[in-house]
Parts: sequence; structure tokens; C-alpha cells
Amino acid sequence: NYGTDGYVLTSTGGSSAPAWEAAAGGKILSYQYAGSSSTYSNTSSSTTFADTVVTDSITTTKLNSKILVQANFRCWGGRTGGGDNVIGTRVRRAEGGADEFIFMNNSQNWKGHHDEVGSEMGGHIWVDTPNKSAGTAITYTIQMRLHDTGGSQTMQVDSWHMVLMELDV
Repeated sequence: NYGTDGYVLTSTGGSSAPAWEAAAGGKILSYQYAGSSSTYSNTSSSTTFADTVVTDSITTTKLNSKILVQANFRCWGGRTGGGDNVIGTRVRRAEGGADEFIFMNNSQNWKGHHDEVGSEMGGHIWVDTPNKSAGTAITYTIQMRLHDTGGSQTMQVDSWHMVLMELDV
């Protein structure tokens, strides 16, 4: 007996023969990739989070699946008028008109001092549990903000990619 496609051989104990059973979770149900060299740039003195160009969507195929999200991007910061420019990031999940903020890093150490521009590679990786039904379209977007309002500051993102994987766990 070679078993059935999608089944695995499992032990039924020390005194009986193994049995073929349906494989339990732990697989990738769907995969989505987006990447670009497009740029998001914002020059202001605002500490309000704003969407960047780092975004992608996935449609769930199973009830209550989890989404593994990986986003990598190059982040630039600059400031005129002296001092450091510190940028924070967070992830916005949007689904059916509702927004939720699921991951935040308030103290990214991306700094541009005085009239210089500093760049760093940034990123996030996490497993989200949106608890949605199959067929739900979910969009993930990286947002950025400045940490203080002194002087004219610039924040910029470019050379980015985002991978979304729906997991059966």
C-alpha cells in the first residue's frame, strides 16, 4: 500500500502497524510577491503615519488561516536645520474598509544628521492572524512617520519588496 496523495504515514503506537492519515496543517496555501524601485517621499514636519509604496494584497483561501508577511525596503532620512531625523514604521492591514495596525516599530534608528541624508535597509517579518473567512482580500502597507516636528525633514522609501504567504497551521 503506497498511501493516498496528501496523506502521511503516522504511528499508531508501539504494538500496532502505522496508518495513513491526512496531513495536518503546516503548508503554504497561497503566495503573493510584489516589488519595485518606485519611491515614496515625504518632506514635512508631521509626526502622523502615512502610507508608503510598500504594499501588497492577498486573498485568503481558507477560514482562519495565518498570513506570513515579509517586507524589506531601503529607507532614507534627511533633515535641514540641525539635529537627527528619526523615522518610525508600522504595518497597516486593510480588509473590507476596516484598517488595523498590526506591527509597529516606534524607534527605527534611521537618521540623517543636519543636511546629510542617511540610508538603511529596513524590514519587518511576522505572522498575522487576521481570522477571516476564505475569499477575503487583505492588503498590507508599510507606513512611516517622523518622531519630532523640528525643522524640515524628509523620509523616503525605495527599492522594496513584500512577500505574503497564506499558511495552513
